Amino acid sequence: MFRSARWWAWLACGVAVALVALRIAGLSGAFVWGDSARWADRPIREVVLWWMGAWVVYAAALRLGSSLPPRVPSLAALLLIAAAARGAFFGTNPIQEDDAYRYLWDGQQVREGVDPYRWAPKEVADIDAARGSWALAWTNLEGAPSEPGLEKLREVLRRDAAARENFRKINHKSVSTVYPPLNMPVYALAQKLAPWSLDGLRAVFLVFELATVALLWFALRAAGANPMWAAVYAWCPLTIKEMANSPHHDAIVVCCLAAFLLCAVAEKPRWAAAALALATAAKLYPVALAPVLLAWTWRRDRREAAATGAGFAAVLLACYAPFLDAHTFRGASVFAGEWSSNSGAFTILQRLGTRLFGDEPVAFWGVQGERGSLYARAAAAALVAGAVAAAALAPRVPKPAIAAMGRHWDLPFRCYLVFAAAFALAPAQHPWYFAGILPFIALFPYRSWVLLTGTLSLYYLRFYFNYNPSAWNDVLYALRFVRPYEAVPWKESRDFGWIRFVEYAPFYVLLVYEGLSGWASARQPGPPGKTSATDAGKGAE
Repeated sequence: MFRSARWWAWLACGVAVALVALRIAGLSGAFVWGDSARWADRPIREVVLWWMGAWVVYAAALRLGSSLPPRVPSLAALLLIAAAARGAFFGTNPIQEDDAYRYLWDGQQVREGVDPYRWAPKEVADIDAARGSWALAWTNLEGAPSEPGLEKLREVLRRDAAARENFRKINHKSVSTVYPPLNMPVYALAQKLAPWSLDGLRAVFLVFELATVALLWFALRAAGANPMWAAVYAWCPLTIKEMANSPHHDAIVVCCLAAFLLCAVAEKPRWAAAALALATAAKLYPVALAPVLLAWTWRRDRREAAATGAGFAAVLLACYAPFLDAHTFRGASVFAGEWSSNSGAFTILQRLGTRLFGDEPVAFWGVQGERGSLYARAAAAALVAGAVAAAALAPRVPKPAIAAMGRHWDLPFRCYLVFAAAFALAPAQHPWYFAGILPFIALFPYRSWVLLTGTLSLYYLRFYFNYNPSAWNDVLYALRFVRPYEAVPWKESRDFGWIRFVEYAPFYVLLVYEGLSGWASARQPGPPGKTSATDAGKGAE
């Protein structure tokens, strides 16, 4: 059947994104874990350049697809290209990431009946490579030798070289797992499918990814929007690289959030609560949307709101019940007090807090960290709580001019506002963390967030400059900060704040512009006989 030239151009953009994914997959062969002698040779710059090129094509695809009619062949193309791009990373080395090795360890712990929240990897076994052989030296833990599950884990490490190699690659071995309980059966399934292989995780996550695309397609259609906006997630270079190559468990979270959006636009609050509880059980931040959902439901039907709240609590408790004890949030408390990486707006709060309160280590409500940093985290949490309260309690919100949806936009937009504040103020802002907001951007396609998915690729440049200090010296010389060949002080894991500035400055400038433009548009009265954006918000209530 004949298709328009625009449709073929859109399809060509998707194919180009998949081809770039294939090229980046080829470059991943140089990223060998632990090969520090060749770190400086890793093609990090090439990966970033290809990522940015893929983003340009991706942005063109979004523009082309926004005016195309949704058809079954288009949905098939979305899914097939999304699957092909992600499938290109099977059998590849993770590019600058190692979280997935912890997933496999957690999955094996679950399979052996060990509580992953109670035992940190180093408490289970200490593999010593310094002796020239993989000898296992057990730590002297009270009660540990008598636990059958721990003995089974140690036996796996004794007899399986792949298990020992995976154990060697786990980061932060002294901290028990930080991942909520819904991830555990997924990790266990991946470990069963392909023991100690990242491809097992990739296969399971691919199912979640394709389900996310399908759920977004139907959510957009139910909201009266063009389902072609599902390409915001399906063909995004960020999600392709981070969910397939690395791979990160956020694929589970985003799938649950897409299900939540489908239920939200269908105005099924009980089902939305169940999906939101599952998302919270996969990663904690979606819990911020629970007050918004309950308040939105309360204004319509108080009995329904009570049932919605009870359903959310029941599903969340059911997910946590197998692991709920005094150790459940042991690793998460360490994350909450200490983790900070690639932060944007939070950096300002952190520097202000350190200047005002100092950086001596303290404990606050069971969370340990530097005093100034903890105050900054408390301030960020207060600001996010304020955004949650405003989104939940505001009697009406104006319909955003950017909305791709024609109806049922009120609840999703309130949730978008909460996530925008939460992601902007998060202390840790790795590129894959932003995948959670992309389903909402499919409904409200703000160009600022689409732009951020491209500029976040610059995050990896800090590794390049850490591995190549002479290259950093060349940059400083080009900017006239040093003389030729002058030695520049350097240490491992330098932050390079200017990279974060380039990452986030264009995003915030465009976000502020879009926000002001939307506010001005909402305040303008509509033509006679038509409903203004503000009145649409009233009608939604």
